[in-house]
Amino acid sequence: MADERAGNRGVAAVLGFVAIGIVIGLIVAAGSATMVEVTNKTEYCVSCHIYDDLYEDYKQTAHYSNTTGFKAGCVDCHLPFDNWWNMVTTKADHGIGAMWKYYIGGVNTPEDLAERREELADSVFEWFQETNSKTCKSCHSPQRWNLDEQSSRAQQAHDGLDEDDGCIGCHRQDAAHPPTD
Repeated sequence: MADERAGNRGVAAVLGFVAIGIVIGLIVAAGSATMVEVTNKTEYCVSCHIYDDLYEDYKQTAHYSNTTGFKAGCVDCHLPFDNWWNMVTTKADHGIGAMWKYYIGGVNTPEDLAERREELADSVFEWFQETNSKTCKSCHSPQRWNLDEQSSRAQQAHDGLDEDDGCIGCHRQDAAHPPTD
């Protein structure tokens, strides 16, 4: 009888630990999902004072205001959404990189950012080249282009392009905040 009660207490303890683990796991998952959702908003990205000028530049582009009414936010261009893991690891890499530049790298005032803007833009555009403009193509898929509606110059440049061709090489100045000359 004593062995049976001890066995039942052992089972109850294990089930209790499992239940606690499930609750903690759900809380961590919900908190993580909420954190990803909040930090995926443009308002969060530009809440750092050093990005004031970049945000003003972005508001002057077709990614912000256009005839279709679609507004691309920061994460639409700067994070891949092909799969969850790729999005989260890229988000962590870019976020940690931005924090490193701010706290360690000396880019913590609007003046610092302006001084290093070309260098920082180059690193972003390298990422676009390395990823073959993957995030651009999530909205601007060559398979959905209507070449007849494009200018003759654009038709000539785009004719024959496919998913394997990058965008950023020709469209660097069309970005949300290219460096100013």
